[in-house]
Amino acid sequence: MVRRLAERQGGSAAVTTAAAGGAVFTVVLPEALRHPGAPDAKRPDSPLATTGEAP
Repeated sequence: MVRRLAERQGGSAAVTTAAAGGAVFTVVLPEALRHPGAPDAKRPDSPLATTGEAP
């Protein structure tokens, strides 16, 4: 489901096995297009990333 949603937005999704066990999920989405007249958004200094553990 995540892969299909990412691909519909022009991106991708993948899952790999982590060395210590578990899984690593990667979702890549294209940068949003700027619309004329829209205010400039502040870009983050680095790509957004998050890590977490399932309960």
